[in-house]
Amino acid sequence: MPKLSIVATSAAVLFAALLALLYFAEYTRRERVTGIATTGLGAMRVYAPTQGAVVKRLVNEGEAVREGQPLLVLSSERNTAAMGNTHEAIATELSRRRRMLESEVRQQVLLNRVQSGKLSNLVAAAKVEEEKLDSEIGLTQSRERLAESTWKRYQTLVESGFASETALTEKEQELIAIRIQVKSLERQRDNVRKDSSSFVSQIGELQHRAELEASALNRGVAELQERLAETDSRREIIVLAKISGTVTGITVDKGQVVDPSAPLLAILPHGETRDVQLYVPSRAIGFISPGTAVMVRFDAFPYQKFGQYRAVVRDISRAPLQRHELQTTLPTPDDYFRVWAVAERSSVSAYGRNIDIQNGMRLEADLLLESRRIYEWVLEPLLGFGART
Repeated sequence: MPKLSIVATSAAVLFAALLALLYFAEYTRRERVTGIATTGLGAMRVYAPTQGAVVKRLVNEGEAVREGQPLLVLSSERNTAAMGNTHEAIATELSRRRRMLESEVRQQVLLNRVQSGKLSNLVAAAKVEEEKLDSEIGLTQSRERLAESTWKRYQTLVESGFASETALTEKEQELIAIRIQVKSLERQRDNVRKDSSSFVSQIGELQHRAELEASALNRGVAELQERLAETDSRREIIVLAKISGTVTGITVDKGQVVDPSAPLLAILPHGETRDVQLYVPSRAIGFISPGTAVMVRFDAFPYQKFGQYRAVVRDISRAPLQRHELQTTLPTPDDYFRVWAVAERSSVSAYGRNIDIQNGMRLEADLLLESRRIYEWVLEPLLGFGART
């Protein structure tokens, strides 16, 4: 009888323990999926501004760069059978035309200077001639006043009978001749003044025309210089970092031909996390939402040795992917949705150092879908049947 009591007690304890386990213990359903590592949401992808060849790569994977730092040197040179290096031929022709225009500018300046000098000399000569005529007019006007005084005195003498009419007529003719000479000198002076004004106007017009011609020639030189600079810039293109951060995802090396449509590399801002891109079958997508926990294992770092890494779902694609959109081989022909998750870390701790996670690294992940107590999992068929009825 005591033995039976002990057995019954033990059975009761075991049953109570089983009930406690079923009630208190939890189990989380997991969905195992595959995926790849990608750059973080804030990563800056760097593209070539034009098609060309990589002359020099100035940075390495995982290197820290600052904003404005040169990353790559590209060349857009093209060689043709007829002309050889096209950009070099264009640059040579532009340089030749620029030199011709600059020579024309210098010649035009020299010609304008000579013409302006000649006109200035004519103005100076006219000024001297005008001063000479002013002096002659002054002297002739003095003679005119003296002749007029003599003529008037002879009029008085003729009226008094002390001089003849003939003498008076001679004095009058002398006065008229002197007046005619004064008028002639004044006309000459007026003509000289007109010539001087004309020369001054010509100098002004010459300067204005020279300024217009020089401006046009200088514009031509500037345009050629701009085209030459543009040609030179196309020959060698320096790709700069737009932000500070860590270089990742380098896809090119020296000698490769690059295209503007494909990224050359990416820059991950300091402190930015990595994204992991997961491919989830349609049968499991219904229980996934932003915030769902993920445990990630990278193929390159066996989890038995390097452990797993946490991530959190950030976004889910609205429609399943086409087969050509998948970036990895999947085991079944099921429809797959793309799920983006943010990893807690962007590196793996290995052998005492942190190794950066690289773009395209394959991985396996467990999506932690639903946590329930064990009894709920056991009774789920009955609960589901009850809900349906």
